[in-house]
Amino acid sequence: PVNPALITSEVVKLVARRGLFLTALALPVAVVVVVVVVGLLVRAYDPDSYEGGRTIAEAATGLNIFVLIVMAALLGATAGAWDVQNGTFRYLAMTGTPRAALVLARVPALLIVIAAVVLPGGLLTMAAAELMPRGAGEDVRLVDHALALWAPGLQGAAYGVVALAVGALLRSVGAAIAVALVLNLAGLQALLLLGLVDDRLADAMLPAAVNRLTGAGEQSLAFAAVALAVWLALVTAAAVVRTVRSEY
Repeated sequence: PVNPALITSEVVKLVARRGLFLTALALPVAVVVVVVVVGLLVRAYDPDSYEGGRTIAEAATGLNIFVLIVMAALLGATAGAWDVQNGTFRYLAMTGTPRAALVLARVPALLIVIAAVVLPGGLLTMAAAELMPRGAGEDVRLVDHALALWAPGLQGAAYGVVALAVGALLRSVGAAIAVALVLNLAGLQALLLLGLVDDRLADAMLPAAVNRLTGAGEQSLAFAAVALAVWLALVTAAAVVRTVRSEY
């Protein structure tokens, strides 16, 4: 098992990247504010098209999924490459802690930070959906509230771990961010084209698995959960192997 002190140390390192962390915190909140303002403007100037309630929740959650995928690339790449790029990883290795443990500690640390990033925006989405005026049939369901936290959180966690692995493989924050953004926004999504060959093959891809677990898609939830676990295990293993075998 990974030493909890190592996890805490990695959390502190990410939070200490104050500009990145505060931006990641602020963007989801800003998204909800924008959605609420647009909703109020629509209600004032075109009340017949205003819906509110569930529509507010779905719009804010959908936009925050995109924000979390982007911020996960930045946070994950930083977690995976910062120490190596700055030459401090060798000193961590000199403490006698196994290199594998140093890498593995970064995964739960990243997940903790992503959870912290998701929480304010998710809670604000839930509050806005309840407090905004509602049109007919726009009552907010429990599942809408749950998805406000779960959907951006799971998307950010999955793509964040991918970005962390990219950071460990490339050992450069800038390069890792660029590659992780391309992978998260386009590269991994392109794998869904495998559905042209076989639907089950496309369902096994990371984006399809994550989408299914956040409410979209039609494949088995159990299949999606297994596919996600396999993907995250593979990319984490790649990061560990790269770190263990590298010279510092």
